Amino acid sequence: MGVFILKNKNLSILNTEYSRFSENALEKLNQLARIDNVNADRNFLIKNISKYDIIFIALNNIIDEVIITRAKKLKCIVTPTTGLDHIDVNFAKKKNIDILSLKDEVKFLENITSTAEHSWALLLSIVRDLISANSDVVYNKNWVRDHFYGNELQNKTLGIAGYGRLGKIISRYAKAFGMSVIVFDKNKNLKESSVEFVSLEALAKRSDFITIHLSLNNETKCIFDKNIFSPVSYTHLTLPTICSV
Repeated sequence: MGVFILKNKNLSILNTEYSRFSENALEKLNQLARIDNVNADRNFLIKNISKYDIIFIALNNIIDEVIITRAKKLKCIVTPTTGLDHIDVNFAKKKNIDILSLKDEVKFLENITSTAEHSWALLLSIVRDLISANSDVVYNKNWVRDHFYGNELQNKTLGIAGYGRLGKIISRYAKAFGMSVIVFDKNKNLKESSVEFVSLEALAKRSDFITIHLSLNNETKCIFDKNIFSPVSYTHLTLPTICSV
């Protein structure tokens, strides 16, 4: 990817994610170029993308060939994500559009734990049946604890699909909760003594819980399908999958 330097008041920026920016960050952007802060949907992009040199997006919009074809001036797409499946990267390259993202920003991402923490919050909320219990209290004014018994994580097996940055953080959380960890990763050369590496089929068969941290692409799309789970006896599975990429 090329490096795109902002310092031109003639440049026009569409920031579709301005609510994520601090006032200080927005002020700095305004000093560099002309910026429109718009909560843009697809219709807005189709009608207006031709006006902009740069667009800031996250995951709310798909920047596909339809959008890029209309983006006659577009020079750069900026996205604060590691995955790029919401952007037609190949078509953007054909149009000489740079893409700036967090992909491969390993050092910066080492200290970002929000996605892993959210994954663990989902696991805890499901295993303890918190959503149903909370809804029963809030909407039905009930407090019947016997209706919402949960399960313990201690001594259970967590299967981690994808042992990159997020998978390693999740592994640490699991061990802190007294769980065993097994791992599937596409990189067959990965080695770590604290976890057991297994096939995808073994992961599905042996795990009490599965958390998914694989980048979404043609190779990983639908990687967990009925063929993976059909031989599995679900009687031992408290939770088949928790998705987090």
